[in-house]
Amino acid sequence: MSYRADTLLRLLLVEDDDADAHLVLRYLRSIDDFTTEVERAVCLTDALRRLEAHQHDVVLLDLGLPEERNLPVLRRVLATNTEVAVIVLTGLDDQAMALAALREGAEDYLTKGETTADSLARSIRYTMGRRRQQQERRVLERHMAETHRLESLGRFAGGIAHEINNRLTPIVGMADLMLTLPPPENRHQEMLELILDAAQGASALVRNLLTFARQRPTGQPQQVDLPALVESTLRLVRTAIPASVTLTTDFGADAPAVNGDPMAIQSVLMNLVSNAVDAFAGREGQVAVTVEAAATPPEVASHGASLRLAVSDDGPGMDREMAAHIFEPFFTTKAVNKGTGLGLSVVHGIVADLGGCIRVNSDIGRGTTVEVFLPALAGDVG
Repeated sequence: MSYRADTLLRLLLVEDDDADAHLVLRYLRSIDDFTTEVERAVCLTDALRRLEAHQHDVVLLDLGLPEERNLPVLRRVLATNTEVAVIVLTGLDDQAMALAALREGAEDYLTKGETTADSLARSIRYTMGRRRQQQERRVLERHMAETHRLESLGRFAGGIAHEINNRLTPIVGMADLMLTLPPPENRHQEMLELILDAAQGASALVRNLLTFARQRPTGQPQQVDLPALVESTLRLVRTAIPASVTLTTDFGADAPAVNGDPMAIQSVLMNLVSNAVDAFAGREGQVAVTVEAAATPPEVASHGASLRLAVSDDGPGMDREMAAHIFEPFFTTKAVNKGTGLGLSVVHGIVADLGGCIRVNSDIGRGTTVEVFLPALAGDVG
């Protein structure tokens, strides 16, 4: 693991002996491949207080302190801050204790009297590199667990969707057939229309479930002129938007074409606009749709240019915690009976299938912007 000279490492030196402490501090000042910010504690009580009050990367810990000695010292430190990395300082005759400390959770050990500036720098580099590997492994394990959870949830959702679809098919079919009958057989047209409308709404929910479960593949990819697709889609959307909400568009002249399923992209746009409109809850507001060429973000695998589709609103916005969860299946910010929480999860899946990425920027009281980045067709930039 390498460090730039301006890398700042926050160290807590726990050492009651002034001579030993001054030697370690002098070594730390001579290390030039990273910068250290050092606090010193002269006893365990002081060390624990500093660990609770401030954030540290590494603790250089003498195991022979006045109040307590050996492994109990290490256990108290690790119990106070489970995230900090500990390098123990041992005497020449404490090798067995040093090895025991490693088994208890210390990252490395240094022997007093044999430590140099080089060996101290080496130990810190090794400790921080090992700690980073551990953190990366934990992130990977959490990601794998989340992937398995979503796969199981997808299979479950797909099974439910198929069962619901089987029961909806005769309802839709019979209601449709009865609506074609002439009077007097068709005496309840209005009720039949309500039944048909409710059944078709349920069918739309089933399609979302199947898309989420990845059991309903998107159509054949083709070249898509996104400004034209957005314009035609918004002509339909405008009829369902309350008069209190203003919908505007901004199409960049250099917007490139993308490769994808037009119906899938249309579903993404309709979901994003619908969520933006819902954020106003009947109040006045503005929703802006932007399509333009953009630099390719690092999340997109393509090394070429990208197209940016953004839907912004000046609604109430969200805090960071809420924004971090909006793409999770069945998570919704809407009131009970006002949403299933599947829409944005489906959007996230469609964008990923198209080779793109999606970002959310939101602040309480300042509205929300959802950005979709899609790889541009080669040779179609500008």
